[in-house]
Parts: sequence; C-alpha cells; structure tokens
Amino acid sequence: LVLYRFFGQRPAVGVRMIAALVVLLTAGFVHATIQINHARKNAGDEKLIAEKLGQLQRAGTKTVLIKAEKPGGDLLWDSFYLFHGNCRFPVKPYTVDEMRGHPPMPPLIGACVARDFPVIRDIYPNVKVELVRAQFICWQVDTL
Repeated sequence: LVLYRFFGQRPAVGVRMIAALVVLLTAGFVHATIQINHARKNAGDEKLIAEKLGQLQRAGTKTVLIKAEKPGGDLLWDSFYLFHGNCRFPVKPYTVDEMRGHPPMPPLIGACVARDFPVIRDIYPNVKVELVRAQFICWQVDTL
C-alpha cells in the first residue's frame, strides 16, 4: 500500500525506488550465492577430515571434536562425523574451555579448527597433525 502511493506520486520517484529495489535484491542474491558456495567448500574439506578420523579410530582411543561455545564458524555436528567418517566408536564434543579444564587422557584423536589448535598443542605437547584441509585440522595424541 505504501509502495503504491510512492509509485502514484511522481514517475521519477517510482523509477528510483524500483532501481533501488532491484539493486538491493541483486545484492542479496549475490551475497547468498557467495555464502552457499563458501559453505559447500567447507563441507567438502570437513568431510575429508571426518573420513580421516574414521580411519584413525581404534578401540580404546577416544575421539573428540573441539567445538565453539556458540555454533557456527567451526566444526559441523557430531552426526556429520559419525556418518561421513564411518566412525565405529562414539565422538565426544568438547569446548576449548572444557579441554582446558578437564582434558581427556590419551590416546585420543580429534578434529578442530586452526583457531583452537594452539590450545590442543598446549595441553598435549606430543600432538601429531594427521591432516589439514582449509581451516580444519585432524590430530592424534598417543599415550604419554
């Protein structure tokens, strides 16, 4: 109703409004396309990390995922790793704070984003990086 009044007042105002609307819609679609393409690349890289975790799993070795306090921008769900990694044993999510407070005892394998890896290296000095893809890191810690 408001748009109809703007269009009815002056032709120049209507043309400018239509042009602005077209620009905003186009920018929105471009932004959405970029976000979707970025997410696809991350999922492919993370799938390779999940597959590597599945290969590294052994009986008696804990599997951990270091996740952010707030979802988004880090690892996908545990079920993603169980499915794509073909994991035979449970996968336990930890936050960085939980790892600092009560780290699990080795042997363990895990995945995290590069931002969180220094914390893992501080807790487990003998950590060994198994695979790096984009910002994702798959690592392993043998018994001390």
